[in-house]
Amino acid sequence: MIDRNTYINLKHEIKYMARPDVLKLCDDMMLDKEERTLLINFYDNKMIIGTCIELNFGTTTYNKKIKTLFTKIYNYKNTLR
Repeated sequence: MIDRNTYINLKHEIKYMARPDVLKLCDDMMLDKEERTLLINFYDNKMIIGTCIELNFGTTTYNKKIKTLFTKIYNYKNTLR
């Protein structure tokens, strides 16, 4: 897992990306449907509870999955350099 500051910086970086870039990131990383939905809903600023209902899991699971997803994105971005 990534540290707190890296996590926060990555959240800001994704929030300020253009939507086509977020979709391209999903395609380049070959994210599955659940991970793609998590990232798009995060980017669209949808409420956590709405995403949890859509994907059928609780908020604790959401937090674990989103942190795992951001770790995956961070590792992907660092391998491109």
